Amino acid sequence: MSRHRSIWGWVVSVLAVTGVALVASCGQEPTQVAEITSGGTGTRIDSVGAINGFGSVIVSGQRYDTTATSIRVDGMSMALADLRLGMVAGVEGRSLSTGLVADRLEVLTLARGTVELLGMNSLRVNAMNLSTDASTAYGGGLSGLAGLVAGDFVQVWGFAAPGSAWRVTRVEKLAAAPTSLIATGAVSALGAGGFQLGGLAVQASSDQLAGLSNGQPVQVRGTATAGGLLATAVRSLQATGSAEGIRLEVEGLITAAAGAGRWQVGTQIIDVSRATLSPAGTVLAVGTRIEARGTRSNGVLIASTVSVEDAETPGEAELVGQISRFTSLADFVVRGVSIDGRSARITNGTAADLAVGVNVAVHGRVNGATVIANEIEIKR
Repeated sequence: MSRHRSIWGWVVSVLAVTGVALVASCGQEPTQVAEITSGGTGTRIDSVGAINGFGSVIVSGQRYDTTATSIRVDGMSMALADLRLGMVAGVEGRSLSTGLVADRLEVLTLARGTVELLGMNSLRVNAMNLSTDASTAYGGGLSGLAGLVAGDFVQVWGFAAPGSAWRVTRVEKLAAAPTSLIATGAVSALGAGGFQLGGLAVQASSDQLAGLSNGQPVQVRGTATAGGLLATAVRSLQATGSAEGIRLEVEGLITAAAGAGRWQVGTQIIDVSRATLSPAGTVLAVGTRIEARGTRSNGVLIASTVSVEDAETPGEAELVGQISRFTSLADFVVRGVSIDGRSARITNGTAADLAVGVNVAVHGRVNGATVIANEIEIKR
């Protein structure tokens, strides 16, 4: 197999190791863009988390300038306009005196396929058990899981959860059956003709199996077979190197305890012994969703701050740009996102000033496919 550089260590385990060498995919993987190496001035900063705003792009509450960013979605070169709220992104960037700049940004799909089972806050796709919470964003005409039925086609993004489960940050309903299915997880029961990916039996060629081992994280593309998947591409997401001494930011669910003052978010060890926790007095536990910021040392994120996210509270969102469609204060669009501004405080103008072409900064919370604005600033 060939090799290419990726800013992901393992999207499933939220291993935010950017700029590391990974084993490349085998089979009919989309064409990869050329290798990008961070350059220019500034302090290196790597981040992984859910996209929660645009203008340029906001990942885990941090705004990155994307003027010259290389953007990939599942290995294919894309534009900023192709990104959506709730997609999980890895960013390789730099901190300058003027703010943060993203050199590279990559999004990987967690699963794409048919809805097999549905619950009030859960669904199963490609034998992957997926759960939603109040911060999950929706697209493709969905405002929640109530808009789905078994047999619908979806694409999802999210984080690893404790056990063999996943926490979904975005669900998008597809209008038609996808040309290829996607499943992500750890290889098990590896044999001559394929392997297991959770509860999914994957048939793969000898070329696709070359270099794989049990426990290795992979993203698989393929077509459905009776009870499984016939792989057209197997992309290994196993990191083979890492960047030390860089600023590192990781968002995800705590999946295990790792000793006194240490926790795991996927496979990333985070030392919180000297971190400032927010809210103050927070007690961390397996299953807690956090944002940890600090410096990477000997493979460990030495956190300076750790913020806890409430699964029952809708996620924050920020959108900066022109109004592209305006029906009313209750229904307008910025950066491709529907806004309900009826409860918002409007600054630097009034509701009468809102119209197509007006530049605004919207702050609010995700509610399905809509952002409920609590503040709208009119940019003059």
